[in-house]
Amino acid sequence: MDGRAWQQQYRGPQFLIDRGRIRDAVARISAAAAGIEIFYPLKTNPHPEVLATVVESGCGVAISHVAEAELLRDFPASVNVGVFAPCLDPELLEHDRVRNARYMTVNSMADTDRVGESAFEGEVLIRRHDARGQGKFGCADAEAMAVCLRTKELRVGGLHVHAGTNIESAQQWRQAIAAAGAGSSLTIRNYGGGLPAQSRLDELGLALSAYLEDLAPDAILEPGRYIVDDALFCLSRILAVDDDRVFLDVGSNALPPLASSRYTVQRMIRRTGEIVESSSTGPSYALFDRGCMDITYLPRLMCAIPPETGDLVVFGRCGAYTYSLWSDFGAGRPDVTAHERLFF
Repeated sequence: MDGRAWQQQYRGPQFLIDRGRIRDAVARISAAAAGIEIFYPLKTNPHPEVLATVVESGCGVAISHVAEAELLRDFPASVNVGVFAPCLDPELLEHDRVRNARYMTVNSMADTDRVGESAFEGEVLIRRHDARGQGKFGCADAEAMAVCLRTKELRVGGLHVHAGTNIESAQQWRQAIAAAGAGSSLTIRNYGGGLPAQSRLDELGLALSAYLEDLAPDAILEPGRYIVDDALFCLSRILAVDDDRVFLDVGSNALPPLASSRYTVQRMIRRTGEIVESSSTGPSYALFDRGCMDITYLPRLMCAIPPETGDLVVFGRCGAYTYSLWSDFGAGRPDVTAHERLFF
């Protein structure tokens, strides 16, 4: 659709899914990490259209609780599933998509006992703290857990490590991975996520390949943000303009203030349908929602043409953890539509 068509169809805040961008991201990372298994963490964005596109692109799906397992019921049993939860509760282990999963991560001796008592037949990965004893989840003694798992006749696939979230330094990411695997006789299999969106890598002048050097040939990656962040856009209308303040019909209920997110203002669509690209120079405007709540964690609106009431603002890099964290606070939840290709 052109700018005039977006104006005519607008009925309220919208999230727009670009299926083509999801497929492009999967293709890029698959080419850059040939032979490595890609699992999409469903927590990143569990919208059905996102999940369907990811699966069609050949990704496995990483889940961590029963609600996510339920979302997989309508998908073929051939879809690879990784159960990479921080804690394995009995209800999760009893789910049929979990029993038939390809991989499962254990974090404690209690987890090993639960898996040993379950019907799981796939590979077990062990999440451990790094060599300094630090880590969000996991254990300090992976070798002891490996021995315990083997006595239960379970297959030990290796280590599951966590480098961090949205790490904007390839060197820092590789160092975190190395620290997590140091001092263990077990090889790293699951390197987790932590990769920024491709657009952010472009801004930083970083190559995706710089993150993926020296990975084990049978490694697993969970690049949720990389796959989906650039593929969702938020469309919002300007309700009023007051000096250097712009009031929008969308707020923190739909664009939550995540420390790890870097939303962008892509462009404006004028009431006439004219499309005005965002600019790095010229006047800038602070953003507020309809309840006058400060949403200035969003980037300032900067356009060569002053914004007016009724103009639409297109936000980019909205795919990761927005839909997952939506609320009804202050406003209703936006509509979501999926598109094959968007001009944004």
